[in-house]
Amino acid sequence: MKYGEFQEAVVKELQRYFGEGWEVSFVRVPKSNGKDYDGVRIMEKGERQHVARIVNLATFYTLYGMGKADMPECIRLVCKELEGDKVWESEALIRMAGKASDWDSVRGKIYPVLISASRNREYLKGMVHTDLLDLSVRYIMREKLDDERDSIIGVTEAMLENYGISREELHRKAIANLKQDGYHFWRIEDIVKETPGFEWDEIPERPEGMVRMYVLTNGKSYGAAGILHREMVRDFAQGKDYYILPSSIHETIFVPAEDAGSGKKMDAIVAEINEQEVAEEERLADHSYYYDAAADEIRICV
Repeated sequence: MKYGEFQEAVVKELQRYFGEGWEVSFVRVPKSNGKDYDGVRIMEKGERQHVARIVNLATFYTLYGMGKADMPECIRLVCKELEGDKVWESEALIRMAGKASDWDSVRGKIYPVLISASRNREYLKGMVHTDLLDLSVRYIMREKLDDERDSIIGVTEAMLENYGISREELHRKAIANLKQDGYHFWRIEDIVKETPGFEWDEIPERPEGMVRMYVLTNGKSYGAAGILHREMVRDFAQGKDYYILPSSIHETIFVPAEDAGSGKKMDAIVAEINEQEVAEEERLADHSYYYDAAADEIRICV
């Protein structure tokens, strides 16, 4: 069975399984950095019709193609995954989705997210975003669900029009919320110490010549946006220059310029981190940035 036929068969069988009260369809799901995927979407009709669950079909088609699961088994596995994740039944998510176009309801839940501009031209179409260096700031609504996980909804141009506010006002509110989002600079030694299995009782003094590193994160997700909190960056830097390593879309690493040696060395570290530690869809940039304390600005390292 070819892939297109497999898609159609899955949709048909799921529709039969869930019944007339549900809408089942095949969708192409946009993801950052070009990591789009094919999915099957199921959505309950009626009051919950704005909340959908999507399952990636790639794994199941691979099992089918390798002969490890026939079609009935693939359907069973898809149903098991759909029914096993109860996020889509969360009352918090349903309320959030129902009020997503009401500015007064969501204004306190709007946050900025940093992503690569060049890797996300298609992904950003229809999404509200602001250019920054070679990055794009897009905007999300973030809501904590009943099981403490965060649900994310991207702000579209259509939603902004419904809000009746300008792009600039949306950006200002996102930055104001970011400043209340628990951002903090941590010594990288302290983060390592908290790693499960780490047994040192006390972090030793930094050996002479060791590069100091400080991680800026909100401890949640999309923490690389912390560099937009310019007052915090300025207070942390205390008049000194720093290289900024985009370790992922979730956090950045600050290295004192006096420790770094050169921008090329920092770029090499970024490339190594990306290659060995960061999933493609979570990569922010392939190079470092530079915080110039005198000018109080961040620029691209070249």
